[in-house]
Amino acid sequence: MFAQIISKTVLLVISTACVANAYIVPGDQPAPLPGYQEPGPGGSYGPQPQQPPQPQQPQYPNQPQQPPLQPAPSQQGSNPYEPNPYEPQQPQPAYGHEIRSVYINRSVRNERLPLRELANLQGGTEIVAVYANVRPDSPGRTVVQLIADGRVVASQTNPGSQINLLPNQRLVIGQNVRAVQLSVSGSTYIDQLQIEIVRGGSYPQPPQQPYPPQQPYPPQQPYPPQQPQQRVDVNIYRSTVSDDRIDIGQYINLASYRGYAIDQVIIQGSAQYQTSFVTLLVNSFNMGQLQFNGGYSQQLPIYLSQRPVIGQGADSLVLATQGNMTVERVTLVLSRRR
Repeated sequence: MFAQIISKTVLLVISTACVANAYIVPGDQPAPLPGYQEPGPGGSYGPQPQQPPQPQQPQYPNQPQQPPLQPAPSQQGSNPYEPNPYEPQQPQPAYGHEIRSVYINRSVRNERLPLRELANLQGGTEIVAVYANVRPDSPGRTVVQLIADGRVVASQTNPGSQINLLPNQRLVIGQNVRAVQLSVSGSTYIDQLQIEIVRGGSYPQPPQQPYPPQQPYPPQQPYPPQQPQQRVDVNIYRSTVSDDRIDIGQYINLASYRGYAIDQVIIQGSAQYQTSFVTLLVNSFNMGQLQFNGGYSQQLPIYLSQRPVIGQGADSLVLATQGNMTVERVTLVLSRRR
C-alpha cells in the first residue's frame, strides 16, 4: 500500500514537470524576477562596480584641401581653348585663304612699306586684309593706311597694339592694282605683318554634298554693251591750306552733263610739306580719299563703284583737303547712261 502511494507521487511529479516544460520555447530566456541580481565575481551578490567608460577614438577633422596650383604668368592662357591676354592673337584665315607673315622688328616712322615686294605676292593674288602686331613708341598721333596705286583703301588711327586693315574694294595684283603699300604717318614699332591673301583672286567654296539635279534656269539676257567714256578736264591750280574745300561746280557747268554717270575722278596735285589728303564728296557723301606726298606732282584716280549720275544724285562735287597742297587739275571720266 505504501509502495503504491510512493509510485503515484513520483508519477504525479514527473507529469507536472513535463507539462511545465511544454510551454518553454527553445532560445527564450525568462524575465528575471524583481530584485534579482546576477552573481558577481567570486559568486557574491550585491551592487557591481561600474566599469570605467572606454575612451573614444579621437575624431580627426577632415584635412583642409589645398588650393589648386595657379599657373605662372608665363603659363597662363596655355589652354588652347582660352586666349592668352599677354600674347597678341594671330588672325585665323577663312577657308581657302592664306596668311603671309613678314617680320619687321623695328620702328617705322613716316614711311611706306611695299607689301607686294616684302611678301613676294605674284600676279593674280588678291589681298583680303592686312594685320600687324605693333607697339606705340610715340605720344603723337599715328595714322596707318593701306594704299593701292596711290589711293587710300583702308585707314586706322592710333592702332594701339593691333592693326586691322580691310580694303574697301578688291585688290587683285596685276588686274586692278599694281603697287600696294602700308603707309605710317607718325611712328610705331611693328613686330610682324600678316597679309591675308587668296591665290588666283577667287574665293574657293568648301566642299559640299551633291544636290539632286535642279531645273535649269532660263538663259539670262546679255548685258548691254558698255558705253564709250568721255573725259572732262578741269584746270584748278589752287593752293589750299588745312581743312579747305574746292567746289568743282564753280569751275565747270555740271548741268551740261546731266544724265552722265561718273566712273572715275582723277586728281593731279602735290603736297607742300610731308603728306596731304584729298577726299571726294558727292552730295556730301565720302566717295574715296587720296594721299599726296610732298616734293613732286602726282596724278591719282578715285574709282566710283556706284557710278552716281549727274543730276540724279550727283548734284555737287567737292574736294575736301587736309594739309597744305596744290590742286592742279581734276579729270572727270563720264559714261552715258541709257
